[in-house]
Amino acid sequence: MIHRSFIIIIYVVLFWLILPAVLVFSGLLLDRSVTSGINVSGICIPAGITVASISAVMLFVSITQFRRFGQELPISALPPDRMILNGLFGVWRHPIYLFYFLLILGCALIIGSGGLLLVVLPVFAVLTGFYIAHEERVLKKRFGRVYVNYRKRTPLVIPHLNYVVLPLAWLGFRWLFRLKVFHRERIPRHPPFFVVAAHRSYLDPLFVSAALGRRIHFVSTFELFRQPLTSSFRARQEGLRRPRFRSDVGTVRGIADILNIDGIVGIFPEGERSWTGSTNTWKPEVLRLFRGFPDV
Repeated sequence: MIHRSFIIIIYVVLFWLILPAVLVFSGLLLDRSVTSGINVSGICIPAGITVASISAVMLFVSITQFRRFGQELPISALPPDRMILNGLFGVWRHPIYLFYFLLILGCALIIGSGGLLLVVLPVFAVLTGFYIAHEERVLKKRFGRVYVNYRKRTPLVIPHLNYVVLPLAWLGFRWLFRLKVFHRERIPRHPPFFVVAAHRSYLDPLFVSAALGRRIHFVSTFELFRQPLTSSFRARQEGLRRPRFRSDVGTVRGIADILNIDGIVGIFPEGERSWTGSTNTWKPEVLRLFRGFPDV
């Protein structure tokens, strides 16, 4: 217990006190010599306050979720026994590093340090990139295929489109349609899995995605990819195209590829929308599909 407490204290001192102080001091030192003629104050201050405030909140949430899902603190010397795939870690692979960097960036804008903004932070970003590459090699050795698949489907910096759309859709649906979600505990903690849903309207994929808060690859007909208003959105969501009323080998291969990287596939087993509100008969090809993936 004493050994663990000592590690935590050393980590807090190094990464939350000394490292920020060194970064800021180095930037201010450069301001006196190399970047003394560069002024980044004025309009940058409101932007810096915004960036720093949002980053501080997201950093706190990231650390809290790491502790909640991993049952450990984010300390490399005390790694968790499980992969963390939920929360912000389902949006970014390293949200703690990302928002730590953005917090320092916001501080650089607030204090108007050209040295910190233009020299120290770029160098810090490169060094962080090398450390992330090393850490990911370690994680790959520890968790094997699970981490490889997680790395394939989870970006480092720029989140997938649906993680931008889903929070807005959730708020809009709660206000417009009084959307409610029951029995979240029945959702598997870890993919791969199928989401099987009744089909009532073109908004069903958004309803289901907003309810689960996960990235879901829905199987859709070719017609939706031909329409200008939906083709771009479906492509960005990495939806799966299939011909109407018949099975397709390419679609099955696409489903297998997503499931093999621990993804989530959305299926409307009726094959078309129901105009009466009742659930139509499931298509035989859907039943054959499920039989082809007995472990999912």
